Amino acid sequence: MALSETTALSAPEALGILAAGQVVFWLAHVHGESLGRRAAGEDAGFRATAVEQTPILEAAVPAAAAICLWWIGVLTENAAYWLAVGLGVAELLAIGYTAGRRTGRTRGGAVGTALLDGALGGAIAVVKALV
Repeated sequence: MALSETTALSAPEALGILAAGQVVFWLAHVHGESLGRRAAGEDAGFRATAVEQTPILEAAVPAAAAICLWWIGVLTENAAYWLAVGLGVAELLAIGYTAGRRTGRTRGGAVGTALLDGALGGAIAVVKALV
């Protein structure tokens, strides 16, 4: 994550890095999904695939909101970053639970999926903080 590489970022710069990184990540997914569909002989319209992949862009909104709270002076830089990480882990928990239920798991199984997803996301955050 580029944000951990420097200590001299302003809130607008951090927001720009988050937005740019998420757009590149989204474009990579759109491109990969389009290629995969074409390889499978399916219609792979870029526009339709891009729309299907918009949840990747939407996933950055909570972190962006945390950075905006820093920008307007409600949070400190450190608090904004940790809030962004916490919101990201919360998203993983919600997505894991939803995915578990949609794939036919029991509530307990879906909770297990959510906890695994959240733990993996939390582990990534901890490793990044230590590096």
